[in-house]
Amino acid sequence: MIDFTLLRHFAKSEFDHPRELQPAFLLLLDNIRDIADIPFHITSDYRTPDENKRVGGSSTSLHMQGAAVDFVIFPWNAAELWKVVRAVALVEAAYSVTFELKLGHGPSN
Repeated sequence: MIDFTLLRHFAKSEFDHPRELQPAFLLLLDNIRDIADIPFHITSDYRTPDENKRVGGSSTSLHMQGAAVDFVIFPWNAAELWKVVRAVALVEAAYSVTFELKLGHGPSN
């Protein structure tokens, strides 16, 4: 488990399964959040196989490996979304990693 004091933008309490998340993934996510400079609200993190099946996740979902999260941003608009896309691209280039960014509908409130 990661030492959450190493993260600038996320607290342990923001995750349902903090002990199951890969430390390297959390550090990269924290860098993305830092570059984007907007809050992320985590809606899903690590999932057990049963949880993953219940939400319709892929049988190979990285959520089950502690290397994926779902999050929403507020306000949800093109300018804020662009900040996230840019941050993901910069972290991918800097660390030679790949992120999958899917767009969907978050909660209405």
